[in-house]
Amino acid sequence: MKKTEMKTTRNDEFNMKMMNALLTCQGHIAAIAKMLSAGKSCEDILMQISAVDSAIRKVGKQILINHLEHCVKEGVETEKIPSRLSGSCWIAIC
Repeated sequence: MKKTEMKTTRNDEFNMKMMNALLTCQGHIAAIAKMLSAGKSCEDILMQISAVDSAIRKVGKQILINHLEHCVKEGVETEKIPSRLSGSCWIAIC
């Protein structure tokens, strides 16, 4: 994946919220691995996987919203919109 060199407009509070959400997901993923090792039921494991999937998508949506509200807005205001719209911002997060 190509790394972009643009500076972000995310603030520290937003970054901390996203990091906390991702760390929570990371803990749930570790718990899923333990569930597999412990021989827990498929239903229980799938329920946890669904919860992690939902949480990851929520983080993605928040980052996309932030991108649109700040990065794209700044691109329009500074007439640098093509560079701000390139890349992964158009990936659909459902």
